[in-house]
Amino acid sequence: MHANDFEIDQAETSTLSGKILIAGTGFIVGSGMWAILAFFRYGGGHNSAMMLDLVLAVLHLVVGLMILRQVRNSWYVGLALAGIAVAATLPNGYYLPIVADGITGALLYFARADFREFRVLRSRGIDGS
Repeated sequence: MHANDFEIDQAETSTLSGKILIAGTGFIVGSGMWAILAFFRYGGGHNSAMMLDLVLAVLHLVVGLMILRQVRNSWYVGLALAGIAVAATLPNGYYLPIVADGITGALLYFARADFREFRVLRSRGIDGS
C-alpha cells in the first residue's frame, strides 16, 4: 500500500456522493411538502389527516438529515418512510405525494452503492444484498 492510496481512500470517505446528497435533500424538501399539506388539512378541518401529515413532515426532515450524515441503516429507514408516505396519501385524498415520495424512494434506492456501510461490505467481499 502506497501513501497515495491512503490519501485517496481518506478523501473518498470524506466527500459526499451526489446521489446521497440528492436523496437526502429530496427527503428534506418532502418535509416541506408534507408540512404544507398539513396546513391545508388544518384549514379544511381534517385534524386526523393534519396530524398524520405533521408527523410525516418531521420524519422526512429527520430521515433526510440521517441520510446526509450517512447514519447506519438510514438507507433502510428512508425506503420504509418513502413507502409509508406513499400509503399515507390515501387518507389525504391528495395524490401528488405519491409521485414525490416515489421518486425520492427511487433516488435513495439507486444511491445504495454510495452509502458508507455498503461500500465497506463491498470492500470486504460481501455483497450485502
